[in-house]
This record gives sequence, structure tokens and C-alpha cells, in this order.
Amino acid sequence: MTSETQGPADRADAAVVQDFLRSRARGGAQVGPFSILFSPGDRSLFANYAVPADNAQPSAGEIIALEEAFRTRKRQPRLEYVPAAAPAVEAALLEAGFTVEMRPPLMTRRADPAIKAPNLEGFDLRLVEAPEHLAQ
Repeated sequence: MTSETQGPADRADAAVVQDFLRSRARGGAQVGPFSILFSPGDRSLFANYAVPADNAQPSAGEIIALEEAFRTRKRQPRLEYVPAAAPAVEAALLEAGFTVEMRPPLMTRRADPAIKAPNLEGFDLRLVEAPEHLAQ
């Protein structure tokens, strides 16, 4: 999905995914428009990343501060975000020397129309509401 080909629903999906990513980083560091998840015991790239605010337009100084926040924690500066939710961020990051590592496709599904549950003879489909129900 690219910003040029997206409609309002696609942008809304991007915002939902972006909000989920940002929720994982809440309680971590905040640098300018970036929420940052730092894992104290895990140096993995996937455990340490920043997520920009929706429609963020970071300045060069904010990107420098972002890099410094990672450096002081001995972590690789890295972001996870949906470009459609913050279209100005990618150009600012590229200008600062960042590169795009990968751009995995997003998988989203709108709530409507709901898929009707199949009626399968011999099977009982139930919503799991407690861990002990998994063993039944």
C-alpha cells in the first residue's frame, strides 16, 4: 500500500496498525514525535524501535535527538511504522541517512461484513473466554 494509491479506508487501516505499534512503545522514551520502545535486557532490533506520531513532520534536530537516544542505550536506531500514517517521516529519515530495510505488506480486515460462522456437524464452536477452556 502506498500513499499515492490509498483511499480513506486504507489510511484508516494504516492508522489502526500504527496505533497498535505505538501502544507497544508507550511508557518508553518520547523524543519529539517519536515514541520509543527500549528493551533493557534485549539488544535485538525487533525489541528496540521508535514509532512516529500520526502525521508527524520531524525536524532534523528531532531525528538527531532520536539517534542519540538509541546511541546512549547502545541500540541501533530503528523505526517500525506504516508510512501512510506518517507520510512526511520517510523523506526526513532518508535525508538523515536512514535506509528502508523492508516493507512487509499489511494484513487488515474490516469488521463488516462479518463472516458467518460455519455450522459443522459434530463440532462445537465456542468463544474461548478463559485459559482453562483451551483444554476442552
